[in-house]
Amino acid sequence: MSEKIKVLLADDHPLLAAGLKMTISEWDEFNVVGIASNGVEAVEMCRELLPNLVIMDMQMPELTGPEAIKQIKAQFPDIRI
Repeated sequence: MSEKIKVLLADDHPLLAAGLKMTISEWDEFNVVGIASNGVEAVEMCRELLPNLVIMDMQMPELTGPEAIKQIKAQFPDIRI
């Protein structure tokens, strides 16, 4: 059995993030490893959790999605966003 794809969700709307987690968790090949509620948290969680994939909201507090993506890609070029 192959290793699961680690997914980090980054969305400041808790209901949407919970729905995405529930939907993604239905596929055996994915494992949602965390949910970030802002861009700063998304960058920090990438550092801690080293996900394979980040699903990023573009409009978030503290650090927008595009700004967070730029930081994540600079530090972790192999993470897919």
